[in-house]
Amino acid sequence: MKILMIILFFVVSILNIYSQKYTDHKSDYKPKSAIHVIQLVTKPLLMPLLATVYYLFAQPLGIFNWHIIIALSFGWLGDISLMVHHESKGNKDSTTNIKPMMLGLAFFLCGHITYFTLFIKSSISLSEENALFILIYIAYIGYGIMVYTYLGSHGLLHPEVPEKALSKKSVLILRSGIILYMLGITLMSYSSLLRLINLQSGATIFTFIGSLVFMSSDSVLSMKMLGQKESMSEQYIMGSYIVAQVLIVIGYIV
Repeated sequence: MKILMIILFFVVSILNIYSQKYTDHKSDYKPKSAIHVIQLVTKPLLMPLLATVYYLFAQPLGIFNWHIIIALSFGWLGDISLMVHHESKGNKDSTTNIKPMMLGLAFFLCGHITYFTLFIKSSISLSEENALFILIYIAYIGYGIMVYTYLGSHGLLHPEVPEKALSKKSVLILRSGIILYMLGITLMSYSSLLRLINLQSGATIFTFIGSLVFMSSDSVLSMKMLGQKESMSEQYIMGSYIVAQVLIVIGYIV
């Protein structure tokens, strides 16, 4: 059963990543085509299949943790929300309809918060003796500022964006949401680093690398959706997202 679920998850993941190739090259992509159907069918299956794989491996070992299932569930809800947003792009008022996008952002943020609460439980305790580790977070803050600055000067969040494209209220909501999101994902990755320092095991390395890949995936996604940088690859976004979730799960079953 375990091997079967791994194979099924692998096949669904490859199909989804492959289908994104045609999204990257819009001239080859046609709505309602076979590739489009593959995207619609495979994406909602990714996180449920990964959650099942985690359960099958963790439960017999007595290391099952509901935080993982909850985080993957939030990831699934985020995937669905972004699918709804993507499917609405062809509608006349799609540029002003940011609700699915914001909902997806909120779900993914909840997922990162869930991971953070899990990682921090076994992280090193910060004190005067090891306060140097606090300085490491400055690098994370710097990264968040760079991403926010880029988004604030490009695409939907540009100060001179036409009101017909996005209202000032919507821009304010998006800016606030991005700040909260960057805070959430950087704390998630930082707590995984503190966990690695504390436990110093191979499993924690998987989780930490997964957190970094997650940051990369989300950054590229935000630049594509909010920064309107269409050259950003959907294949990379989905591929790195899947890899990130898999690495975090592996870190809790090995």
